[in-house]
Amino acid sequence: MNLEELARNWKPPDGLSYSGLRPVRLTRTGIALVAVVLALTIGGLAGGALMAARSRRETANREALDARGVSEQAVVVRLWRSGDKEHKPRLSYRFTVEGREMLASKSAPLSIWRSLEPGAILPIRYDPADFANSHPTAWDPEVTPWWLAWLLPLSVMPGPLAILWNLRRQWRLLAEGRPAPGIVTESKRGGRNASVRYDFRLMNGSVRSSRSALKSSKSLPPVGSAVCVLYDPENPRRSGRYPFPLVRLAS
Repeated sequence: MNLEELARNWKPPDGLSYSGLRPVRLTRTGIALVAVVLALTIGGLAGGALMAARSRRETANREALDARGVSEQAVVVRLWRSGDKEHKPRLSYRFTVEGREMLASKSAPLSIWRSLEPGAILPIRYDPADFANSHPTAWDPEVTPWWLAWLLPLSVMPGPLAILWNLRRQWRLLAEGRPAPGIVTESKRGGRNASVRYDFRLMNGSVRSSRSALKSSKSLPPVGSAVCVLYDPENPRRSGRYPFPLVRLAS
């Protein structure tokens, strides 16, 4: 069967034949993806806020040590590597202030870290207004760059924006798109994903081609099979194969 033969007796699926704005709602997949978008957005903003607070706290601690730091001799207690991918050199040290024993741990430059051992004397400075704020004098305290607080939310936004763009596209096509008969001209499998190319017939009789991606090759339609296509009457390049994974008719 070719597209011309299909168009002679073709009728759109139920709910698509009338004109006007169709009522649309999310599918379960659409609801799940909206939840993912909210989680990623909230997580990115929360992570950025926490990183901004950390940067301010570290900056304030460094400024306090620069302004009123008191020199003291500490004793190295332990040397180790962090358990993350970077395996940063770390050390812990102990010092006594006003009869109170304080214990702190810091990241250290590799060259200095290699020269130390447990029991070694380590010159430090501490804040007399906050004994917990201390740092070895051999290297400067690390401060989280303030711009990371903006970079973290921005780094997670491409995913949510892509989901919202696809959701909006499917929503508009289902609500306003014009149904048309189509025929699959190419089916491709590529790993876990797949794609379909199809021809569809516009109301004026002209034929257009388009392609849609599939999340699973299990639903890949065979070449020559008939499909329903929804397209934007003002821009037929915007089209999609019905039904859509993220939205459905409300009634």
